[in-house]
Amino acid sequence: MTASEAKLIRPILIYDGDCAFCSSSVRTIQKLLKKRPPMEPYQFLPLEQYGLTADQCQQEAKFVRADGSVRGGHLSFVETFKYAGGIWWLIGSVVGLPVIRSIAGVVYRWVAKNRFRLPGGTPTCALPKK
Repeated sequence: MTASEAKLIRPILIYDGDCAFCSSSVRTIQKLLKKRPPMEPYQFLPLEQYGLTADQCQQEAKFVRADGSVRGGHLSFVETFKYAGGIWWLIGSVVGLPVIRSIAGVVYRWVAKNRFRLPGGTPTCALPKK
């Protein structure tokens, strides 16, 4: 990505819009955070602009920073909370600390693997078998 292309990118949270659990989670975050980045399903975005593929976005949420760098999984939510500022920035910063970040990563991977079983999830939320 060139410097001029990076200037065109604004922070954004990208998620799986086909997953009812993911969509429900994003709606909850939208209600909680007054200041938040745009949150869009990957199915409606030109992913190549962000250097992402549909498979990557189906596996985990992605946060694209203004500089074009990408954070995935639990770190996408760390970035979303930090973007919100105030107490949310503090929460994101704490979750981003090394020990807590490791635990959050394990929890995020478990949730992603089981999202079709969780409240709001449906069979279409299941990740494809690899």
